[in-house]
Amino acid sequence: MTFRLLCVGVGEGGGRLAQAFEPFGYTTAAINTNKEDLDGLEDIPQSQKLLLKISQGGTGKDPLLVKEKLLDVAHRTVLRNFLEQLIKSQPDPALVYVLLCVGGGGGSGSGLSSTVLDIVLELQVPVGMIYSLPSRDEDVETKKNAISTFQDIYNSKAVNATVSPMILVDNEFMDRQGIPIRDFYKIVNHKVADTVHQFNSFAALPSKYYSAVDTLDFGRLLGLGGVCGFGKLRIVDPTDFNLIKEMMSHDLFVQGVNIQSAKGAAVIIQAPEFILSDQVMSDCINFLFEEVSRIVQGGLVFRGVYEDNTSKEFSVYLAFNGMTYPQNRFNQMWQDIRQGHAAAESKAKRFDEMTYTVPPTVQDSQTFQKVQQPRILGSTKTVVCDNCKLNPITKLRVYNGFGPTYFKFGSCPRCRGTGKLEMGIV
Repeated sequence: MTFRLLCVGVGEGGGRLAQAFEPFGYTTAAINTNKEDLDGLEDIPQSQKLLLKISQGGTGKDPLLVKEKLLDVAHRTVLRNFLEQLIKSQPDPALVYVLLCVGGGGGSGSGLSSTVLDIVLELQVPVGMIYSLPSRDEDVETKKNAISTFQDIYNSKAVNATVSPMILVDNEFMDRQGIPIRDFYKIVNHKVADTVHQFNSFAALPSKYYSAVDTLDFGRLLGLGGVCGFGKLRIVDPTDFNLIKEMMSHDLFVQGVNIQSAKGAAVIIQAPEFILSDQVMSDCINFLFEEVSRIVQGGLVFRGVYEDNTSKEFSVYLAFNGMTYPQNRFNQMWQDIRQGHAAAESKAKRFDEMTYTVPPTVQDSQTFQKVQQPRILGSTKTVVCDNCKLNPITKLRVYNGFGPTYFKFGSCPRCRGTGKLEMGIV
């Protein structure tokens, strides 16, 4: 008996992650403000997609726009009805576990996630989430959104285990070697979905070797609150215990977390019989069990050994839950944000100081004369820009969803980020 995971993706990244669970037989659904993003999720049935019409298409990476619109009872009712119908359609309601998939940083995912969690909790269904952090090459706005949304959910819902597990996936530290750019996120999402599925499916399997992790064990592990890290451990040399110890934190799907703070852990071994009967491999397995017990220091530890003669691999699946706020990882993200701001200011300064040498032939042309001649205004008046609004978190001017000049990044092109327009008076 296993949990019936209901995987709901919000935003573009969250939708793709939720879709990765479909091959394992789980019900998947997606919620977005952009029709094109939903259309791209071909493996999710149309009836399990919800387009929230709260903007002209997308949110321009502005989660506050989504949050403001969701204060409208009509939008919230549509969202609640969709989620309630999804949950009621599942067999064995007592085993339903909603897993919200969120790509941290986007406007739709960041803006929708907290409200979706609140509604699922109102429906009295256990809920956890998979939250993916952006890579270092993402823009400053994306990183700010990712940190802000995570902090809000962690402080209000994850610390007290209202929402649990809160599985972190860090795209910056996922192995990219030998993977084409177009396939990277698809492969990462599959790896994450496969690992979660393996833990869930092991709960229904017996073990003739050491012990087995049943559904109750898995449920207790999932409900510890805090931050959760899943991963698949690569065993390069089963006799090198120091390397194995080092790789235990390195092979989680997130870096910069403190596994020593975990309240509980699970380690699952899966291998063919000839590996499990080998003394060297048995010593390696015993070391893994002892090391996990040492790390959690008296916390919950669940161990399982399963024989799989259809494979020749020695697979080790790890999960640590109940960890504290990942301060080290977010410190690095804030450093990247500061460097991004500094680089943008430096670039703007270089443009301001740039000089141009124009050939005489060009200067004499009618086209250049038009550009060269300054526009002469009479007295001016200042009016509030109707194209953008101030984001109270980032202090940047963002598109208001209705203005005449749409923009996704940078400052408003109408007021240049000042929020005010100067208009000439004839």
